[in-house]
Amino acid sequence: MQKRKKNKKQNTNKNVIHLDSSIENEDKVQVEKEKKVKRKFHLPKFRMNLLTLLILIFTPILLFFIIAIPTIYIKTYNDNKVTPFASDLKDVKKSDIIYGNKNTIKDFNFLFYCTKYNDGGTVEFKSFAYENENTKNIIGNKSEISVKVGLCSNWVKTDIYSSSRSRRVANSAKTALGSSSYYATYSISNVPNLPVKGKLPFIKLKELTAYVYLTYTTTVNGTNTTKRYVLEYDYDDYMIGKITIDDTRDKKVRVNNGYIQWQFEGDSNSSSYWRNITSTTDLRPVDVKSTETEISWKYKTENDNEWKKLVDVADLSGVAADKAPMVTVESGAIKWKNDTDANTAWRTIATLNSLDMEVRYNDGKVEWKRTSNQTWNELTTLNSESKDYIEGVTPEVKVNPINGSIQYRYGNNGWREIKKITDFLTVEVQISSDKAHVEWKYNDEENWTRLVETSTLRSDSDTAVILPTEGGINK
Repeated sequence: MQKRKKNKKQNTNKNVIHLDSSIENEDKVQVEKEKKVKRKFHLPKFRMNLLTLLILIFTPILLFFIIAIPTIYIKTYNDNKVTPFASDLKDVKKSDIIYGNKNTIKDFNFLFYCTKYNDGGTVEFKSFAYENENTKNIIGNKSEISVKVGLCSNWVKTDIYSSSRSRRVANSAKTALGSSSYYATYSISNVPNLPVKGKLPFIKLKELTAYVYLTYTTTVNGTNTTKRYVLEYDYDDYMIGKITIDDTRDKKVRVNNGYIQWQFEGDSNSSSYWRNITSTTDLRPVDVKSTETEISWKYKTENDNEWKKLVDVADLSGVAADKAPMVTVESGAIKWKNDTDANTAWRTIATLNSLDMEVRYNDGKVEWKRTSNQTWNELTTLNSESKDYIEGVTPEVKVNPINGSIQYRYGNNGWREIKKITDFLTVEVQISSDKAHVEWKYNDEENWTRLVETSTLRSDSDTAVILPTEGGINK
């Protein structure tokens, strides 16, 4: 009985312990929940340091610069923005306008430059155009261009223009500068004093940009087309130093009065425009030498073993005995004199064009050829109508070296002239296909020989000189 009571008591205690444990566990769960709730809404402690403070201070300032300043600059730029020649181009389709710079136009050479710059006052310009290899094929001989000039700036709203000028395209820069038919001048007043400082921070306003509105008409296959250009010139493009412009036109050549001559295409045919390159007698220069017995010659291009006898000294009338005569080449002829003779006593032995010449009579015809060639060329015929004709007598023919002619005679009659050598042995000239050289040949030859480079055919009178610009902005 007592034992049962004791067990009962123990069980009671067990139950008490169990109950306490449950309460304890519930309390722990509740505490954990409260901790979780507290953890969920608890803000971390914020430690303020110098870096954080600087970030907080400068972030708004930085945002201002990133957003506000560009906005101000864009607004300022757009408020002052100008479109060059807006009124001139308002009714022109955008696709019909070509925008470019000083190198854009290819149909002719166009030069635009400042002649005088008064900072804060008046600026003067000059322009002209002259031909290049495309011009005549595109716009013809009487071509005209129209030019209008403007000075523009988007930061200070500068938008000032000159009046339009129409001028012809010249055949050269030299010609263009010599006549107001070709060059045009422009004056623009009320130019602001630039560069303006202090308008906006961080902006260095550049010098005024010049614009050229240029129009002209091309004709291709009978179709006329108006070309419109807006060309932009920075300050360094139109403010220039001294410029020398060579005449760039093609050249042409001719043979006239014993000289090879040249001139520019398009020049007058007046003799004053033709300039000598060389005498035709100097095309194949000759060397001469003499001994007591003979006078010899050779072309300068030949070797020393190619000397050819020209005449025996004994055949010269008036030659000093036992002395070699003096010889020279002058004015297309080989001449001689004694060393004791006056300088006026030079006597012709042979013209240069007679040196390499052979003639013959063949079946009623007089024929000629170069000694170095094999082919005979017909010169003329001799028949019953020829002067001094003798039936049944074969005429003699020869080269007369003294006067450079071909002669004939019948029997013992006097020699009669058929033709001067220069009448049938002519010089031909041309500009090479690459336009780099002047070439020549005799009419009986096939191959052309280079004479001079075309680039050497010029003189100071062929150039246009543009003096340095006056004034300008002090940089």
